Amino acid sequence: MVACGGAVRDHLEAFIFAFTKQLGHCSAIQAELWGILIGMRLFAQRGFRQICIEIDSKSSVQLITVGCVSLHPCAILVTHIHSLFPTFQQVYYGHDLAKYGLLMDQTFRVFDVVPSFCLINLLLENVSTVYGIGL
Repeated sequence: MVACGGAVRDHLEAFIFAFTKQLGHCSAIQAELWGILIGMRLFAQRGFRQICIEIDSKSSVQLITVGCVSLHPCAILVTHIHSLFPTFQQVYYGHDLAKYGLLMDQTFRVFDVVPSFCLINLLLENVSTVYGIGL
């Protein structure tokens, strides 16, 4: 099972809201693009007009900015994302791993403690988990 999601922050990086969605089966790039599409729809519904999308996938940024051929597995998602552009005054893109000290060419890294950029997801997971007592 694959899921996507995101955390939305204001220009001061204060938390506004977060979202997640189960997708079923798809590629990592498709999951990234689903997260962008769902996020953009939520931004539009909530009245945001200037957005900055930070993505940890350079390939996803390239698909959105350059586009892809109609036979590409991500073509429909890219088309839907492009259809939302007129909704916003400005859309900025960037990949965010660099601000956490990670390089794009690092495909694997082990952390001994929960990285700060994962804390919100971990906290949200724990809030939505129901624990049973006894058997």
